[in-house]
Amino acid sequence: LSGMVGVVAAQVAVTLLSPTRLPLVHAARLGGDPTAPFWRASTAALRAWAVLIPVVAVVSVLNTLLVGDPQSVHPINDIAARHPDPVTLVALGAAAIVLAPLAEELVFRGLLMRYFRQRFGLWPAVLVSSVLFAAMHLSVDQLLPYTELGIGFALTYAWVGNLWASVILHALWNASAFVLTVGLALS
Repeated sequence: LSGMVGVVAAQVAVTLLSPTRLPLVHAARLGGDPTAPFWRASTAALRAWAVLIPVVAVVSVLNTLLVGDPQSVHPINDIAARHPDPVTLVALGAAAIVLAPLAEELVFRGLLMRYFRQRFGLWPAVLVSSVLFAAMHLSVDQLLPYTELGIGFALTYAWVGNLWASVILHALWNASAFVLTVGLALS
């Protein structure tokens, strides 16, 4: 419930801070080019996901070389290991695969990136929104991989011009990470 409140609050904030003051109905489309079809956003997300997998793998190896093995355990891994019942796993999956991508993309790309892009240009907006995205995850030992993910999400949004592309990409990323994380936790 709090995640859904966050999504609605983010939509309202994007609408109120938009320089054109578009109605909330347009904000519900998640901004960007309203004529860009949903299938184009989905296709772009799949392409970006295929590119991000090896890039983030390389960045994760570099991160391990720089800061050592990550000491933090993802909260989903911890919860899944302690409560492996189906109801908990479905709730965790819904939060990770649906709510988190919607809320985070609305805030970091729909609000922050759009704001910084209008004032400073594309690359500063991509970098600032990505570093803030990484910092929000509160995992210092994973700052570099999370920043790289943020850059991938931001560039996908900029490429397609529709926030649905980064939301779908984020959901794909979280879905694959969720399956791997829960699989490891339950094994």
